[in-house]
Amino acid sequence: MSDPQRGAVIQRLPIDTVERSPFQPRREFAAVELDQLAGSLRRHGMLQPIVVRPLASGRYELVAGERRWRAAQQAGWSDIPAAIRLLTDSQAAELAIVENLQRQNLGAIELAQAIARLIADLGLTHEEVAATLGAERSTVSNWLRLLDLDPEVQAQVGEGEGQLRAGHAKVLAGLKPADQKRWAQRVVHERLSVRQLEAQLVRAASQQNLRKSGANPDLARLERELGEHLGTQVRIDHTRSGNGQLVLKYGTLDALQGLLERLGYHE
Repeated sequence: MSDPQRGAVIQRLPIDTVERSPFQPRREFAAVELDQLAGSLRRHGMLQPIVVRPLASGRYELVAGERRWRAAQQAGWSDIPAAIRLLTDSQAAELAIVENLQRQNLGAIELAQAIARLIADLGLTHEEVAATLGAERSTVSNWLRLLDLDPEVQAQVGEGEGQLRAGHAKVLAGLKPADQKRWAQRVVHERLSVRQLEAQLVRAASQQNLRKSGANPDLARLERELGEHLGTQVRIDHTRSGNGQLVLKYGTLDALQGLLERLGYHE
């Protein structure tokens, strides 16, 4: 039968003719969740078919629904209901990412890797990826910055107990690898919020600048307090003639937006 809203034909396919998509952003599937879903499939069947696209070999490539596909295999099914759609590589990659985003089960690093693949394999620009995901270009750029993290730190990013949140990861991405590791450990051990991490980084940078330059301790204190208040690194360059400049530093466009809001500026 046809699905006019999706432009697909739905039928049951031998489960061994379906293969995993190279565009699937998710790399990990919780065993407990798969066990539960397999049990549900045995009792109630599959309420929503997977989405596939036909391959020249006569087989089918999974576009959306890998968790259901895996659970169906675990449940011992020999065939599976599938919506067959004619899709380009770009469309298949877009659907795979969007499905995971809508289900809110795509990790921060997995999302960053998926975005990087859209850009590298399909030649999409940051603007095109942003339009696909319904996000700002700056948001796409900030997600990609997570791939600048040291691999050990990347492995710590997640939503579980003792892991780094995406907000922490974006802040840490602007540091050197050794500093990333050191501060990642502090975040986990001290259970720092993103704002607390930013404040401690500002304080550490101010103290380091003071040691290097032998600066006026009153100005150094003002730099530290103003930096903690604004959530960013502050530098005061004061000359003997009495003038100078106030420099506010930021690591990402998201951080700049937050800084502008704290300064009372709204577009």
